[in-house]
Amino acid sequence: PLSVAAAGALTSRRFRIPWVMDVRDLWPEVAGALGQVASSRLLRAATGLERWLYRDASAVTTVTDPFVAHIERIRARPGVHLLPNGTTGEWLDASKLEVERADLDLVEDQFLLTYAGNVGLSQGIEVAIEAVRRAGPRFHLLVLGDGASRQALEALAAKDAPGQVTFRGPVPGSEARRYLRASDALLVSLSDSPELGKTIPIKLYDYCAVGRPVIVSAPGEAARLAGEEEIAIATQPGDPGSLADAISILESDPSVGAANTVRAGAFAASHIRDDLIEPLETVLADVRRR
Repeated sequence: PLSVAAAGALTSRRFRIPWVMDVRDLWPEVAGALGQVASSRLLRAATGLERWLYRDASAVTTVTDPFVAHIERIRARPGVHLLPNGTTGEWLDASKLEVERADLDLVEDQFLLTYAGNVGLSQGIEVAIEAVRRAGPRFHLLVLGDGASRQALEALAAKDAPGQVTFRGPVPGSEARRYLRASDALLVSLSDSPELGKTIPIKLYDYCAVGRPVIVSAPGEAARLAGEEEIAIATQPGDPGSLADAISILESDPSVGAANTVRAGAFAASHIRDDLIEPLETVLADVRRR
Protein backbone atom coordinates (compact mmCIF):
# COMPACT_ATOMS: atom_id res chain seq x y z
CA PRO A 1 0.00 0.00 0.00
CA LEU A 2 1.09 3.56 -0.69
CA SER A 3 0.90 4.38 3.02
CA VAL A 4 3.64 1.83 3.74
CA ALA A 5 5.86 3.30 1.02
CA ALA A 6 5.20 6.78 2.40
CA ALA A 7 6.38 5.60 5.82
CA GLY A 8 9.54 4.28 4.18
CA ALA A 9 10.15 7.59 2.40
CA LEU A 10 9.70 9.60 5.60
CA THR A 11 11.93 7.21 7.56
CA SER A 12 14.67 7.58 4.95
CA ARG A 13 14.54 11.33 5.44
CA ARG A 14 14.62 11.04 9.22
CA PHE A 15 17.74 8.87 9.20
CA ARG A 16 19.26 10.21 5.96
CA ILE A 17 19.47 6.81 4.31
CA PRO A 18 18.33 5.64 0.85
CA TRP A 19 15.15 3.64 0.40
CA VAL A 20 13.90 1.16 -2.20
CA MET A 21 10.24 0.80 -3.16
CA ASP A 22 8.96 -2.66 -4.13
CA VAL A 23 5.79 -2.50 -6.25
CA ARG A 24 3.51 -5.55 -6.43
CA ASP A 25 0.34 -3.76 -7.55
CA LEU A 26 -0.31 -0.43 -9.20
CA TRP A 27 -2.14 1.67 -6.65
CA PRO A 28 -4.28 3.68 -6.93
CA GLU A 29 -4.82 2.73 -10.59
CA VAL A 30 -6.49 -0.61 -9.83
CA ALA A 31 -8.54 0.79 -6.95
CA GLY A 32 -9.84 3.54 -9.23
CA ALA A 33 -10.69 1.11 -12.03
CA LEU A 34 -12.64 -1.14 -9.65
CA GLY A 35 -14.48 1.75 -8.04
CA GLN A 36 -12.89 1.11 -4.65
CA VAL A 37 -12.09 4.82 -4.30
CA ALA A 38 -15.35 6.73 -4.66
CA SER A 39 -13.97 10.21 -4.01
CA SER A 40 -12.31 11.88 -7.00
CA ARG A 41 -10.43 14.15 -4.60
CA LEU A 42 -9.03 11.15 -2.71
CA LEU A 43 -8.09 9.46 -5.98
CA ARG A 44 -6.19 12.56 -7.15
CA ALA A 45 -4.41 12.75 -3.80
CA ALA A 46 -3.42 9.08 -3.99
CA THR A 47 -2.18 9.51 -7.56
CA GLY A 48 -0.09 12.48 -6.46
CA LEU A 49 1.38 10.41 -3.62
CA GLU A 50 2.16 7.57 -6.04
CA ARG A 51 4.04 9.93 -8.36
CA TRP A 52 6.03 11.47 -5.50
CA LEU A 53 7.01 8.05 -4.13
CA TYR A 54 8.23 6.72 -7.49
CA ARG A 55 10.37 9.82 -7.98
CA ASP A 56 11.62 9.99 -4.40
CA ALA A 57 12.73 6.36 -4.09
CA SER A 58 16.42 5.63 -4.58
CA ALA A 59 15.33 2.67 -6.71
CA VAL A 60 12.11 0.82 -7.54
CA THR A 61 11.69 -2.93 -8.01
CA THR A 62 8.61 -4.48 -9.60
CA VAL A 63 7.30 -7.69 -11.13
CA THR A 64 6.07 -7.21 -14.74
CA ASP A 65 7.13 -5.30 -17.85
CA PRO A 66 3.91 -3.20 -17.93
CA PHE A 67 4.59 -2.19 -14.32
CA VAL A 68 8.12 -1.16 -15.30
CA ALA A 69 6.78 0.94 -18.19
CA HIS A 70 4.19 2.62 -15.96
CA ILE A 71 6.72 3.49 -13.27
CA GLU A 72 9.38 4.67 -15.73
CA ARG A 73 6.92 7.08 -17.36
CA ILE A 74 6.31 8.71 -13.99
CA ARG A 75 9.82 8.44 -12.54
CA ALA A 76 11.51 9.84 -15.68
CA ARG A 77 14.97 8.68 -14.58
CA PRO A 78 16.85 5.36 -14.25
CA GLY A 79 16.46 3.05 -11.32
CA VAL A 80 13.47 0.80 -12.10
CA HIS A 81 14.31 -2.92 -11.92
CA LEU A 82 12.29 -5.94 -13.08
CA LEU A 83 12.33 -8.83 -10.58
CA PRO A 84 9.61 -11.26 -11.77
CA ASN A 85 7.71 -13.47 -9.38
CA GLY A 86 8.30 -17.18 -9.01
CA THR A 87 7.50 -20.21 -6.87
CA THR A 88 9.30 -22.12 -4.12
CA GLY A 89 10.69 -25.58 -3.48
CA GLU A 90 7.76 -26.34 -1.18
CA TRP A 91 5.34 -25.82 -4.07
CA LEU A 92 7.45 -27.93 -6.42
CA ASP A 93 7.51 -30.73 -3.83
CA ALA A 94 3.70 -30.62 -3.76
CA SER A 95 3.62 -32.32 -7.17
CA LYS A 96 4.64 -35.55 -5.39
CA LEU A 97 1.72 -35.47 -2.94
CA GLU A 98 -0.97 -38.14 -3.17
CA VAL A 99 -4.18 -36.80 -1.61
CA GLU A 100 -7.56 -38.46 -1.18
CA ARG A 101 -10.52 -36.10 -1.54
CA ALA A 102 -12.33 -37.92 1.24
CA ASP A 103 -9.60 -36.79 3.65
CA LEU A 104 -10.45 -33.17 2.80
CA ASP A 105 -14.22 -33.71 2.73
CA LEU A 106 -14.40 -32.82 -0.97
CA VAL A 107 -16.73 -34.03 -3.71
CA GLU A 108 -15.50 -37.28 -5.24
CA ASP A 109 -17.82 -37.78 -8.21
CA GLN A 110 -17.48 -34.37 -9.94
CA PHE A 111 -14.77 -32.60 -11.91
CA LEU A 112 -13.25 -30.26 -9.31
CA LEU A 113 -12.07 -26.78 -10.36
CA THR A 114 -10.27 -24.95 -7.53
CA TYR A 115 -9.52 -21.28 -6.96
CA ALA A 116 -7.28 -20.43 -3.97
CA GLY A 117 -6.54 -16.89 -2.84
CA ASN A 118 -8.16 -13.55 -2.20
CA VAL A 119 -11.91 -13.45 -2.84
CA GLY A 120 -12.31 -9.79 -3.73
CA LEU A 121 -13.66 -7.44 -6.36
CA SER A 122 -10.82 -7.98 -8.79
CA GLN A 123 -10.90 -11.80 -8.93
CA GLY A 124 -14.06 -12.26 -11.02
CA ILE A 125 -15.14 -15.45 -9.22
CA GLU A 126 -18.73 -14.87 -10.34
CA VAL A 127 -17.59 -15.90 -13.82
CA ALA A 128 -16.43 -19.28 -12.50
CA ILE A 129 -19.72 -19.82 -10.67
CA GLU A 130 -21.65 -19.24 -13.88
CA ALA A 131 -19.20 -21.44 -15.79
CA VAL A 132 -19.77 -24.53 -13.64
CA ARG A 133 -23.52 -23.92 -13.82
CA ARG A 134 -23.33 -23.90 -17.61
CA ALA A 135 -21.00 -26.89 -17.75
CA GLY A 136 -23.50 -28.98 -15.82
CA PRO A 137 -23.82 -31.10 -12.67
CA ARG A 138 -20.64 -33.08 -13.36
CA PHE A 139 -18.60 -29.98 -12.43
CA HIS A 140 -17.85 -28.42 -9.05
CA LEU A 141 -16.05 -25.22 -8.01
CA LEU A 142 -14.02 -24.97 -4.79
CA VAL A 143 -13.20 -21.44 -3.61
CA LEU A 144 -10.47 -21.58 -1.00
CA GLY A 145 -9.92 -18.24 0.72
CA ASP A 146 -11.68 -15.16 1.97
CA GLY A 147 -12.24 -11.53 1.05
CA ALA A 148 -14.67 -8.68 0.58
CA SER A 149 -16.78 -10.48 -2.05
CA ARG A 150 -17.13 -13.86 -0.41
CA GLN A 151 -20.53 -13.32 1.23
CA ALA A 152 -22.09 -12.00 -1.97
CA LEU A 153 -20.56 -14.84 -3.99
CA GLU A 154 -21.90 -17.45 -1.57
CA ALA A 155 -25.39 -16.02 -2.04
CA LEU A 156 -24.92 -16.01 -5.83
CA ALA A 157 -23.76 -19.63 -5.85
CA ALA A 158 -26.65 -20.76 -3.65
CA LYS A 159 -29.09 -19.11 -6.06
CA ASP A 160 -27.56 -19.90 -9.46
CA ALA A 161 -25.48 -23.06 -8.94
CA PRO A 162 -26.82 -24.90 -5.85
CA GLY A 163 -24.70 -27.91 -4.93
CA GLN A 164 -21.96 -27.00 -7.38
CA VAL A 165 -19.84 -24.55 -5.36
CA THR A 166 -18.02 -25.02 -2.06
CA PHE A 167 -16.42 -22.19 -0.07
CA ARG A 168 -13.66 -22.85 2.44
CA GLY A 169 -11.75 -20.29 4.47
CA PRO A 170 -8.02 -19.55 4.21
CA VAL A 171 -5.64 -22.36 5.16
CA PRO A 172 -1.85 -22.55 5.59
CA GLY A 173 0.18 -23.09 2.44
CA SER A 174 0.92 -26.71 3.34
CA GLU A 175 -2.81 -27.42 3.53
CA ALA A 176 -3.61 -25.38 0.41
CA ARG A 177 -1.20 -27.52 -1.58
CA ARG A 178 -3.14 -30.64 -0.55
CA TYR A 179 -6.41 -29.11 -1.76
CA LEU A 180 -4.82 -28.15 -5.08
CA ARG A 181 -3.36 -31.62 -5.61
CA ALA A 182 -6.80 -33.11 -4.94
CA SER A 183 -8.32 -31.00 -7.73
CA ASP A 184 -8.81 -31.75 -11.40
CA ALA A 185 -7.91 -28.22 -12.53
CA LEU A 186 -6.76 -24.94 -10.97
CA LEU A 187 -8.12 -21.50 -11.78
CA VAL A 188 -6.25 -18.21 -12.10
CA SER A 189 -9.01 -15.62 -12.28
CA LEU A 190 -9.09 -11.83 -12.68
CA SER A 191 -11.81 -9.46 -13.82
CA ASP A 192 -11.59 -8.23 -17.40
CA SER A 193 -9.90 -4.88 -16.83
CA PRO A 194 -6.96 -3.29 -18.70
CA GLU A 195 -5.49 -2.24 -15.37
CA LEU A 196 -5.57 -5.80 -14.02
CA GLY A 197 -4.07 -7.03 -17.28
CA LYS A 198 -0.73 -5.53 -16.27
CA THR A 199 -0.24 -8.03 -13.45
CA ILE A 200 0.65 -11.72 -13.27
CA PRO A 201 -0.85 -13.30 -10.14
CA ILE A 202 1.81 -15.13 -8.16
CA LYS A 203 -0.58 -18.07 -7.89
CA LEU A 204 0.09 -18.83 -11.57
CA TYR A 205 3.69 -19.79 -10.71
CA ASP A 206 2.61 -21.80 -7.66
CA TYR A 207 -0.20 -23.57 -9.53
CA CYS A 208 2.23 -24.58 -12.28
CA ALA A 209 4.43 -26.23 -9.66
CA VAL A 210 1.62 -28.38 -8.22
CA GLY A 211 1.23 -30.69 -11.21
CA ARG A 212 -2.41 -30.11 -12.06
CA PRO A 213 -3.86 -28.51 -15.23
CA VAL A 214 -4.17 -24.73 -14.97
CA ILE A 215 -6.82 -22.47 -16.53
CA VAL A 216 -6.18 -18.73 -16.83
CA SER A 217 -9.32 -16.58 -16.96
CA ALA A 218 -7.55 -13.23 -16.85
CA PRO A 219 -6.59 -10.41 -19.23
CA GLY A 220 -3.23 -9.17 -20.39
CA GLU A 221 0.05 -10.49 -19.02
CA ALA A 222 -1.30 -13.62 -17.33
CA ALA A 223 -3.03 -14.77 -20.53
CA ARG A 224 0.03 -13.86 -22.62
CA LEU A 225 2.34 -15.89 -20.40
CA ALA A 226 -0.05 -18.86 -20.40
CA GLY A 227 -0.17 -18.86 -24.20
CA GLU A 228 3.46 -18.14 -24.98
CA GLU A 229 4.79 -20.74 -22.55
CA GLU A 230 1.93 -23.22 -23.24
CA ILE A 231 1.56 -23.81 -19.50
CA ALA A 232 -2.18 -23.29 -19.17
CA ILE A 233 -5.44 -22.99 -21.07
CA ALA A 234 -6.23 -19.29 -21.49
CA THR A 235 -9.93 -18.44 -21.68
CA GLN A 236 -11.62 -15.16 -22.48
CA PRO A 237 -11.68 -13.15 -19.23
CA GLY A 238 -15.15 -12.29 -18.02
CA ASP A 239 -16.70 -14.94 -20.31
CA PRO A 240 -18.28 -17.88 -18.42
CA GLY A 241 -18.98 -19.71 -21.68
CA SER A 242 -15.29 -19.76 -22.56
CA LEU A 243 -14.40 -21.07 -19.11
CA ALA A 244 -17.17 -23.69 -19.26
CA ASP A 245 -15.77 -24.92 -22.58
CA ALA A 246 -12.27 -25.19 -21.08
CA ILE A 247 -13.30 -27.33 -18.10
CA SER A 248 -15.46 -29.48 -20.37
CA ILE A 249 -12.47 -30.13 -22.63
CA LEU A 250 -10.26 -31.04 -19.68
CA GLU A 251 -12.92 -33.38 -18.33
CA SER A 252 -13.50 -35.14 -21.64
CA ASP A 253 -9.86 -35.28 -22.81
CA PRO A 254 -7.35 -35.47 -19.91
CA SER A 255 -4.45 -35.58 -22.38
CA VAL A 256 -4.96 -31.85 -23.07
CA GLY A 257 -4.29 -31.00 -19.47
CA ALA A 258 -1.46 -33.51 -19.16
CA ALA A 259 0.57 -31.86 -21.93
CA ASN A 260 0.24 -28.42 -20.36
CA THR A 261 1.05 -29.80 -16.92
CA VAL A 262 4.44 -31.12 -18.01
CA ARG A 263 5.42 -27.76 -19.50
CA ALA A 264 4.01 -25.94 -16.48
CA GLY A 265 6.21 -27.97 -14.12
CA ALA A 266 9.32 -27.11 -16.11
CA PHE A 267 8.28 -23.45 -16.19
CA ALA A 268 7.79 -23.36 -12.41
CA ALA A 269 11.16 -25.03 -11.81
CA SER A 270 12.84 -22.29 -13.85
CA HIS A 271 11.14 -19.49 -11.90
CA ILE A 272 12.19 -19.80 -8.25
CA ARG A 273 11.78 -16.90 -5.84
CA ASP A 274 15.10 -17.60 -4.12
CA ASP A 275 16.85 -16.89 -7.43
CA LEU A 276 15.78 -13.25 -7.04
CA ILE A 277 17.83 -12.77 -3.87
CA GLU A 278 21.07 -12.06 -5.73
CA PRO A 279 19.66 -9.47 -8.17
CA LEU A 280 17.83 -7.77 -5.28
CA GLU A 281 21.07 -7.67 -3.29
CA THR A 282 22.72 -6.07 -6.32
CA VAL A 283 20.06 -3.34 -6.41
CA LEU A 284 20.45 -2.67 -2.69
CA ALA A 285 24.23 -2.61 -2.82
CA ASP A 286 24.19 -0.21 -5.77
CA VAL A 287 21.84 2.13 -3.90
CA ARG A 288 24.01 1.96 -0.79
CA ARG A 289 27.17 2.91 -2.73
CA ARG A 290 25.68 6.13 -4.10
